[in-house]
Amino acid sequence: MSRLSSLLPRACTRRSLSVHFRCRLKPALLTRPLSTTPSALKNKQPASRKNDDKINYNPEIFFDELPDPEHINYARVTANELERYIAPPTRVKMLVRDFIEDSLYNPNYGYFPKQATIFTPADAEIDFRALRDEAEFQEEVAKLYMAYGLDAEGPGRQIWHTPTELFKPYYGQALAQCIVSEYLLKYFPYEDLVIYEIGAGNGTLALDILDYLRDEYPEVYERTHYNIIEISGRLAKMQEEKLSPVHPCVNITHKSIFHWDQREPAPCFFIAMEVVDNFAHDMIRYDYRTLEPYQGLITIDANGEFGMYYTRVTDPLISSFLALRRSLGHPPPLPALLKSPAMRSIYSQLPFAPNLSVPEYIPTRLLSLLRTLRTHFPRHRLLLSDFSSLPDDDPGRQRARRADAAPEHDDPVLDALRAAGLL
Repeated sequence: MSRLSSLLPRACTRRSLSVHFRCRLKPALLTRPLSTTPSALKNKQPASRKNDDKINYNPEIFFDELPDPEHINYARVTANELERYIAPPTRVKMLVRDFIEDSLYNPNYGYFPKQATIFTPADAEIDFRALRDEAEFQEEVAKLYMAYGLDAEGPGRQIWHTPTELFKPYYGQALAQCIVSEYLLKYFPYEDLVIYEIGAGNGTLALDILDYLRDEYPEVYERTHYNIIEISGRLAKMQEEKLSPVHPCVNITHKSIFHWDQREPAPCFFIAMEVVDNFAHDMIRYDYRTLEPYQGLITIDANGEFGMYYTRVTDPLISSFLALRRSLGHPPPLPALLKSPAMRSIYSQLPFAPNLSVPEYIPTRLLSLLRTLRTHFPRHRLLLSDFSSLPDDDPGRQRARRADAAPEHDDPVLDALRAAGLL
């Protein structure tokens, strides 16, 4: 990320916040008027020093070091509190992770409950033996997309494809073989086979695993308990309809894993396929002079416009993550040149030099998951699969619309969710 693209004004428009959250930026997006909100136009008096813990990170020549006082006084909310809202809130502030969780998972207006559709090929499976190379595979996937059906008029739906769906049933069978070999080696016949899955999608992975166990290891299948923890009510219903008629051993709980409060004393396998990349995270920056971390908060004004400001870290989860990292000897992720206190001192004296480091996105929700596993699943074995890298994206966004793939220009609301490739 370029240096300019890492600098964010105190009070910023919806568009400038989306620019800030994008991993790759177009130069045109960096040119903005000096003042970005009406409140910034009205408050031109010299900055007061009574709120020293608030730092404005601004690329412009003239700026106030303090955020908009109105934004500071907004009520602070969490994603849990916003679950009862039927529309996005206004005149509030929240941590970055709460903003991401609310935008992605709110049951009434969140991205996944309302827009995302998991790509499920037709009943006919892909004949992988007939494909000569990856190019033919991509052509086959494109044909399946074209045959997926027409959308009604409107913004179009977001279609996700996962290895579970593209490579069914082999993906699920491979995972089942991994689980059953470990189970037979260590636990059979003294313990039942207990499986938990989060992010189960349409239930395809569970179906393929259980079909394989039923057909290949009937003695293990008879002792299998498959538990799905599903945050989406819509997907929980789909999973129930797909799995319950054929596999009575399935139990589906409509709940977020971060709200889980039941202890599983038995040994179990915990599956999370393509889930961690959708976990929320927090954003921190470091004061170049003191290396003190500051947590980022997003504000939403009465017009639904986004802003951002920073305070000293007070959130317990952020604090515990940073403490854990310090205990492991990991220093703040600064450029090599700025790791020297003398160089940081010189740098901070330069005209118009930024006072905070570039953003760092820390996996606070992943830490929450690991703590949940330690507390409530003490004998678990964790199976994770996720992206090792993301390809370069195009300036537009691709999504299925009326049975064809069309580029779509930046949506300033959804762009804010791309902090770590979420969309």
